[in-house]
Amino acid sequence: MLLVAARALIEAEPYLPTLSRMLAACDEQLAALGLPTPRAAYREACNAPSPKAAHDWSHPAVYHAGRALGWDRLRSAPERDSWPEFQRHYRDWCRRALSGEILALPAAPAPAAAVPVDRAEGHRRLQALRRELES
Repeated sequence: MLLVAARALIEAEPYLPTLSRMLAACDEQLAALGLPTPRAAYREACNAPSPKAAHDWSHPAVYHAGRALGWDRLRSAPERDSWPEFQRHYRDWCRRALSGEILALPAAPAPAAAVPVDRAEGHRRLQALRRELES
């Protein structure tokens, strides 16, 4: 990925690229390979609802980076702290994916099945709930 990005920059620009331009070119290469950019991955991980395994992830690397950082830390830490750590984890998982490792997602939890109750049982439960709320 780095070589492809470097080659594209050297061919397209009259001067050697800066480090920040080189990192941006690597991010562009990720998008070309089906991986979201680190910033997009960070936003997705921050905004993913719980349970995380049930979310439709854009790529498994995003899930694994969020899990490596820790969902609680991702949710509660300020961006200035969580973003650099997430970015490091995400780049590690992207390297693994690009090297051919299969990144599996956990099985989504089965939705809770509704258990039907008869009319008398439903009425009894409703009365118990009313008594509980009145106390």
